[in-house]
Amino acid sequence: MVSSHLSVGSAMSLSAVVFALIIMCVTTGLMTVVPPFWQMVAKGSVLIFAVVLNHLLVKDNV
Repeated sequence: MVSSHLSVGSAMSLSAVVFALIIMCVTTGLMTVVPPFWQMVAKGSVLIFAVVLNHLLVKDNV
């Protein structure tokens, strides 16, 4: 039973690292061509998309 909790924790850690890398790529890609306000809008959109996608993929966990 403990191993199942550890595997869930490591999967969540991996998804957090992947999300951080995606945000860094968006930040780096937008840094030179987009004004700072729209960079924040783009990052917020990615964050909202990630939360919605996570909610759709993990519905039965609640």
